[in-house]
Amino acid sequence: MQKKNSNKEIYNKKRNIKIYPIYKTLSWDLLFYYSISFLFLTKVKGISASQVLLAESLYTMFQFIFQIFATIIVDDIGKVKSLIFGNLMVTMGVLFEIICSNFYEIIIAQALFGFGYALKAICESNMLYDSIPRHKKRGKLFSEIDGKTTSYFYYLDAITSVSAGFLFVINPYIPMILCLVACIISTYLSTKYTETDKKGFIHKKRNKNEIKEYIKDLKDSFKYLFKARRARYLILFYGIFGGIISGIGSLRSSMLVDLAVPEEYFGIIFAVLGILSGISAKNQEKFHQKYGNSTLAHLSIPTTISCIMIGLFGKMMAIPTIIIILVIISLLTIQAIIKGPYNVLINRYLNNFSNSKLRTKISTVKNLIKSIFAAGVELLASFLLGITSTANTFVIIGCISTVIIVLLLDHMRGRVGLDPKQYSKDEVKYIIAK
Repeated sequence: MQKKNSNKEIYNKKRNIKIYPIYKTLSWDLLFYYSISFLFLTKVKGISASQVLLAESLYTMFQFIFQIFATIIVDDIGKVKSLIFGNLMVTMGVLFEIICSNFYEIIIAQALFGFGYALKAICESNMLYDSIPRHKKRGKLFSEIDGKTTSYFYYLDAITSVSAGFLFVINPYIPMILCLVACIISTYLSTKYTETDKKGFIHKKRNKNEIKEYIKDLKDSFKYLFKARRARYLILFYGIFGGIISGIGSLRSSMLVDLAVPEEYFGIIFAVLGILSGISAKNQEKFHQKYGNSTLAHLSIPTTISCIMIGLFGKMMAIPTIIIILVIISLLTIQAIIKGPYNVLINRYLNNFSNSKLRTKISTVKNLIKSIFAAGVELLASFLLGITSTANTFVIIGCISTVIIVLLLDHMRGRVGLDPKQYSKDEVKYIIAK
């Protein structure tokens, strides 16, 4: 009987690994959406650019608020059911954004997105990592599968971005409806996963004392993670740099609108950027091998410096507009190439020093930290767009981000990227359980 259960568990894990590339390709983020979302909200729904950034900051705040509840749900009902529920919330969010008629209704859509992606962020990469057999190359195998799958998403995102741009000109609701269809398919695919860590949750309702105990347990996880220097700095880096990447998302669209780029070209531009992110994500191991301990520095500094350059070129009225557009697209290209491997490698670095139970806590902590910083960047961007131009906003955010990242990288030197033997016992006590 034990052998039979073992064979079934192996089969389920192999099945999960097979499902993961298809699922993530369709559901890692919203398809058909980002290349036209800024246009849809500003031109169809009548929302100002500043309000769009404010809505995005509210999304990250909702994700932060719901993160603890999401972790409780995952521990109670498991990763699979939580993933299904998360995808349902995202689907409802897209539907609500399609039918909304004012800014306050868009806030409801952002709340649904925040809850949905809080659940998805905890479950998705952990489902893959939990399904990979425990051996010394587990981290590398995870990054290979996740990197390849991330590249598939970027390729599909590129195709849907091109389509969305032209479809938006025909009817702005068509790409949004296609986005909704993709979410429905993603929800269906999430039902095909099988739980592999049934010991990690229990089916019961929690009373107030149990919730307090859970929050205490989460606080203890914070304490452990921030006592361990490696985990502390990696999570801080994830939060700060991830927040910067999230925060400047809509600013790209705002800059293209300011430069009077035709709507149908939005899709093409974002498609090219998506393809480049896909190629770089697939080759994330080469980034890791080439730069070693300085990989994060080589990924972050060019991104923040490029933000400053985008803003400076956006202010150069004496230069022909076409040249400014080409230079800014080139700088956006740098950001796209960096974004691909970063998402894969940072998860790999964090997962390497954890077991299945701790990975859920790490996911919660890192997503909480990221939500805080992303909300901060988006609130700042929203405020700045209300009083100045997009170009000036890019310059200010780029300068602040560069200073923060440089200071953080300086503190990380000699504390992150060491040989496991160089870390304290507290920092590596979970490695054995990988």
